[in-house]
Amino acid sequence: MGVGRELRRVRADLNQEQLVLELELPISRESWSHYENNRTDIPSDICNMVIEKRPDPWLVMQVIKEYTGMGPSKPNGPKALLHPSAVKEIALRELNEGISNLLKIDFARPLDNLDSWELQEVEGLVQELIDVEKWVKILKAVVSDDTKINLRKAYEQNDAKWVARGIVAGEVTN
Repeated sequence: MGVGRELRRVRADLNQEQLVLELELPISRESWSHYENNRTDIPSDICNMVIEKRPDPWLVMQVIKEYTGMGPSKPNGPKALLHPSAVKEIALRELNEGISNLLKIDFARPLDNLDSWELQEVEGLVQELIDVEKWVKILKAVVSDDTKINLRKAYEQNDAKWVARGIVAGEVTN
């Protein structure tokens, strides 16, 4: 469970003790300790409050991974490279591989009636698209973390753009 570890890191980044956070957020020191040490799952409303206070991209990524079972975790293995230029190169390589695989598949015909070899190609494409998605999300996290771009605000602006373009239904909020 990585959310507790990320929560501890965010608190350390804020340079705050559990007691100070207890005064700012409706979380007891004991509960905070349980969350950080992964003894108790962190309720979604608590996650939202922490993310509102410090919209840390790595915490957000770990919360999504933990609660949905999908998405990347922060690379922390012995071969992990988190320098922006390295992550950019890996993301570009994965994008190019994804495009190459995407061009091999004929989407003009129904996908629910594929031969077994075609299904294997589609399954390979899905795996490649997952690699693309993960590395692009890691790149977004590296860039937004290093530049302190608030992802929540960036998503709100992007959501408004999609609503204005008619891609999703909803209201544009400011």
